[in-house]
Amino acid sequence: MSLPGVSYILGNGSIGSVATADDRVGGMIMTGQTVAGPDKVTIGNAYQIFSLDDAIALGIEESGVNAYPYIQIKDFYTEAGSGKELWIMLTSSLVTMAEMYDETDVYGPKLRDAAGGRIRLMAASRKSAPGITIADGLDEDVYDAMINGQVFASSSADNFKPFRFLVDGKDWNGTVADLRDYSLETKNRGGVLIGASELTGANAAIGLLMGRWAGTPVQRKASRVKTGDVGLAAAYFTDESTTETFENSWDAIHDKGYIFFRTFGGKAGYFFTSDRTGTSTADDYSSFARGFVIDKAIMIAYQVYVNEIDDEISVDASGAILPIVLKELQGKVENAINIQMVSKGELDGFTAFIDPNQNVVATGILKIKLRPQPVGYKTNIEIDMGYFNPANS
Repeated sequence: MSLPGVSYILGNGSIGSVATADDRVGGMIMTGQTVAGPDKVTIGNAYQIFSLDDAIALGIEESGVNAYPYIQIKDFYTEAGSGKELWIMLTSSLVTMAEMYDETDVYGPKLRDAAGGRIRLMAASRKSAPGITIADGLDEDVYDAMINGQVFASSSADNFKPFRFLVDGKDWNGTVADLRDYSLETKNRGGVLIGASELTGANAAIGLLMGRWAGTPVQRKASRVKTGDVGLAAAYFTDESTTETFENSWDAIHDKGYIFFRTFGGKAGYFFTSDRTGTSTADDYSSFARGFVIDKAIMIAYQVYVNEIDDEISVDASGAILPIVLKELQGKVENAINIQMVSKGELDGFTAFIDPNQNVVATGILKIKLRPQPVGYKTNIEIDMGYFNPANS
């Protein structure tokens, strides 16, 4: 038998789709350079910052050798606001995004562990440069990073350090048909952004999307129109064409599972198209928002039940768990989730159930079923309108 501990089974398919301060701690790994001097940034090291000024103090400046990470960090704080916790790591231009997310390498795991496992969303971006190989319409590094990111994020979640990840969909060749169809994949912990700003060029504007997520509740989609536009005067794809260039292909690109910028007729500004992950829409976690919510619920439940490990449990003469014990164990997690999530509108409801007839005396295993009820989303709105003639009624 393994060490005493808490484990979980993550349910999927039940929706039927065809630690509160840590909700939105972000982490970004980006191409950059070491800056000489005391208290300056060194590639491969993890740094905690709370504002753009903190980044500048490290030597990540607009006109310096780290102008690229400066842009992304500036975008992050423009969206999230100063005071939001962000962990950053700069890497050599030789380091790929796949290596950044390789769980056996020193980048992603080092950043995660430096933050004490509190990062809930992580992004990887390698600055565009000549010499890349295009595959599936993008730098081949994009898909490799999605593979490694899924493995890394899944194993981290198994160790109660859950995070969702974003990949820079860099260097698109501008051919919609070439793009890999992520609706046929199972990368439900990560997604690909191919929307860019003028400054990010052939790189995606990951700082904007990370900042949008960091500044909103866990259940809120980055594409929520009421949140407001992203503040860009013009938006692009990572082939450096304007987002309007491919307006007739927006649906096709979206259906393949990519995130980018869009406009709405009669409404000013640019908005994110969705919060899609790299999987089928039938997957309960095809949305980043669904993933963030379940991660938070898991961590709350973990904090409740980790204190119960190897504690005694009373049973009756038949071996059934006593009702008063059941109510206490169920009530603890229900109270925690209701206070920290349901009352805040992050979930619409929550129930816990423990079968009293478990043979816990013989097995030492207590099985608990937790069922969060997610909020719904008005993703598509259909309006039925036609003239009414009272004479015909």
